[in-house]
Amino acid sequence: MTPLKRFLLRGARLIDPHLNLDRVADLWIDAGQILAIGTGPAVTPDTRVVNLEGSWIFPALTDLHVRLGEPDVAHPVETLARAAVAGGYTRLVSAPDTRPVNDVPAVTRHLTAQFVQQGLVTLHPLGAATLGLEGQQLAEMGGLTQAGVVGFSDGGQPIARSDVLRHVLEYLRPFDRPLFLRCEDGELAAGGVVHEGSMATRLGLKGIPSVAEEVAIYRALALARHTGTRVHLCQLSTARAVDLVREAKETGQNVTCDASPHHLWFTGEVVRGYGTSARVLPPLRETSDRQALIHGVNEGTIDVISSGHTPQRREDKDVEFEAALPGVSSLETTLSAVVTLVRQGALNLERALKALTYRPASVVGLPYSGIAEGAPADLTVVAPDELWKVDPERLQSACRSSLFAGHVLNGPVKLTFRAGLLVFEAAATTS
Repeated sequence: MTPLKRFLLRGARLIDPHLNLDRVADLWIDAGQILAIGTGPAVTPDTRVVNLEGSWIFPALTDLHVRLGEPDVAHPVETLARAAVAGGYTRLVSAPDTRPVNDVPAVTRHLTAQFVQQGLVTLHPLGAATLGLEGQQLAEMGGLTQAGVVGFSDGGQPIARSDVLRHVLEYLRPFDRPLFLRCEDGELAAGGVVHEGSMATRLGLKGIPSVAEEVAIYRALALARHTGTRVHLCQLSTARAVDLVREAKETGQNVTCDASPHHLWFTGEVVRGYGTSARVLPPLRETSDRQALIHGVNEGTIDVISSGHTPQRREDKDVEFEAALPGVSSLETTLSAVVTLVRQGALNLERALKALTYRPASVVGLPYSGIAEGAPADLTVVAPDELWKVDPERLQSACRSSLFAGHVLNGPVKLTFRAGLLVFEAAATTS
């Protein structure tokens, strides 16, 4: 991490869709803030000038879907933080399924303090909706809110009982915090490891039907409408799920949702060969589902593209497919995966960038300053036309399981700034 200093970022394309900014200009950073855009002060000996012609600069990313269980390392906070800034992120919203579970204020304060000490990214924890994530007794939402949680969730565990979900929603409403829900009917999905379809049949694997997600989303939307509570639906994977959210929004319901880059990129066909990197939840589904998710981002129905970063230990992935734990490392590949889809003409640049920057911040009520003079210099720089091949062994994350392993992507991250501090710099950045 480079100490605070003055920078002149020269000749990049500055893009901030929320502030209607899209222009090629110089950008000055000084004392942690954006000092000037365009014409700035004279270059002094202590100014570092970085030539960025052909690069894009936009607000640093906020992620809504990170699990903190970085495996196989002595210092999991540091490896997660390094992976985040290498992917262009400076703010992370973490699931509550930590060890111990984030269901009491002391755990919340401990988690945030750890990330303050490492200084690379800011952590914004979600609190557990139910004690121990067991789906039975409500957690101490008032105390957790005072401790700083930005929302509530039972992590990767759906709240199975409808009466408990209703009580959570009713109790949560006065706190003005969203409830994050992973929507899956556990009985319909029981024992499944891949999407229920022809590939599952050919490989002899138990499938998870699309309707398991859709039934749970319908229930969540109905109860949220009944209670008037705000919900955020995590990791949509089916075309009908997108339709249900669109219909709810058209009636004025206060609902947001996200999708992962792997569901925007891949289908269940990648399960062929039994590679356990394809063992994710929800499962990768059909081409029609993938296309519907992309359309959902482009039209704004899908508010956020979240990384889905769920690291697993090597020994939990280097096993038979059915025994592997679901999850992959994705903080360092999400932005490049999105830039590649933009370059291919699949994703709209403005919608995609909003889904990585402004909209995730707005879901959890975080401040957003964007690219403006006087704003904190929280910035990400990418090279959209440069290609890089994903080698999991060279990722910062301790988890080496990546769906993008071996893929050539556009848009490697070149620089990441947090409050004017250069917290990440790629090896060959031009100065």
